[in-house]
Amino acid sequence: MKLITKAIEAKVPATLAQNGKGDAAIIYAKFFHRSLTWYMTEYDPVGRIAWGLVQGFEEEWGYFSIDEMETISSPGVERDLYFGDGHTIGEVRRRTPAPIIWKVRL
Repeated sequence: MKLITKAIEAKVPATLAQNGKGDAAIIYAKFFHRSLTWYMTEYDPVGRIAWGLVQGFEEEWGYFSIDEMETISSPGVERDLYFGDGHTIGEVRRRTPAPIIWKVRL
């Protein structure tokens, strides 16, 4: 699946454009693969590197390569076609349960 369309590329801001917005940052695309979800808030079309929130076993902000994501197969990373526009990171955090972090005592 092509993860970044021309329409998405045209509207998503450049990297660092939403720097400091935190939960008010607008999400422009949602990707998922098994237990991982990426919420893209910024994008560099030259390097095809995105910035956003990643939820999985933990939750963290970071860069992720669209090219690398497109090479994952069986099953591949998918773009949520029904996610819609205008959601913020804060909305997603309120709707999504916090990841469970297992603590092991040694």
